[in-house]
Amino acid sequence: MNNKRHDPLKVLFVEDDKGTRERVAKLLERRFSYVRVAENGQDGWEKFVFYHPDVVITDLNMPDLSGLELIKQIREVNSKTAILIITAYNESEYLSQAIDLGVSNFLIKPLNIEKLDQAMDKIHQWFTMEIELERQRQYVRTVIDFQESLVIVTDGASLLDANQRFKKFFDISLAKKESIPLVDIFSISDEIPEFHMYQEKDWQNLIDDVLKVKLFDKETSDYRYFHVKADRFPNQPVLKIISFTDITELENERLYYQQLAITDPLTQIYNRVQFNRSLTEEIHKAKRYHTFFALMMFDIDFFKKINDTHGHQQGDKILVELTDVVKKNIREVDIFARFGGEEFIILTPETDLEGIMVVAEKLRQEIANNDFSHGEQLTCSFGVSMYKKGDQPDDLIKRVDDRLYMAKNQGRNQVCGSLNCDSQEE
Repeated sequence: MNNKRHDPLKVLFVEDDKGTRERVAKLLERRFSYVRVAENGQDGWEKFVFYHPDVVITDLNMPDLSGLELIKQIREVNSKTAILIITAYNESEYLSQAIDLGVSNFLIKPLNIEKLDQAMDKIHQWFTMEIELERQRQYVRTVIDFQESLVIVTDGASLLDANQRFKKFFDISLAKKESIPLVDIFSISDEIPEFHMYQEKDWQNLIDDVLKVKLFDKETSDYRYFHVKADRFPNQPVLKIISFTDITELENERLYYQQLAITDPLTQIYNRVQFNRSLTEEIHKAKRYHTFFALMMFDIDFFKKINDTHGHQQGDKILVELTDVVKKNIREVDIFARFGGEEFIILTPETDLEGIMVVAEKLRQEIANNDFSHGEQLTCSFGVSMYKKGDQPDDLIKRVDDRLYMAKNQGRNQVCGSLNCDSQEE
């Protein structure tokens, strides 16, 4: 880790594993002159309240008070503290919740010291920008062309001045005009605030808070993400200075980990955690709008034999090939997920029992007729059911699971939509 004893950031490190705690703490102390260490979540919360650190680095899985609970408590009292979490791949559900709480960065176990150093560099840079924004509140300053941020001066209706970075980004020039209407500049993006329509309360909100927007860069022909912050000029309240700080790299990382939290790493379809969320949402929708949907669960017949005969790598390849076959034969609105091992599940909106039976039978035939890479026929057994009024997620999943078991019990390679698989009656 970089030797930067002069770094002024106050750091709190929370880790319940003694070996990791001591090793990482020593590395942090080489860079930061102010480091506090906590041995669990509760200890971390107490030290956060007492020391008010700028940065919190915390594990997620801890006794007493989990890392996620610690982050929630911190966010209730402080929205600006930078939080870096250390997590494992199998904690995807917690990772997704942490993303929603606004963590600054993520590191995957086992901890890579170089990546920790890079993450701390980014956090240090973020605090440096915050300090710069605070300085702008103290005095009037002209727009500085060498700033990486996009910076403009406006009266709320027109662009009065801008730095070179902003002019290049939007491919504009102020040399020919004294001012340009803001609506002419930002009209290409649906996500930009409508500054030309702002009232006093809207400006105050932008001064008190930070907004995130996506803008099209005319210089590179690409979209980039920015944090937008505003302030008033001293003694000239009608004039505002607006700063657009590029957070594209951080946003892309956030989106990556958000996708990681909901995706099965092998097949690249939804994982069980995300499917359960989608099922709960679909049930709420059915209750509110009186819609209907169906569920299909299936797994590969004799998959263990494939692994035993051809090896687990070939087994993984079969799972990917099967996923591709299924995706080609379902709708975009259908929710397809790997439920566990060789077991898959599909939610089909606006589909009744007869419809789901037809879809399942089509998939069964497509799979049975497909040429898989291990050179043998592959078959699947299917259980299907419709949503019934009053169903909870577990009720519906158990019902299709029971149908799947019945299909296997009666010979495999078939679709079962009833208790005895000989009819379409629920």
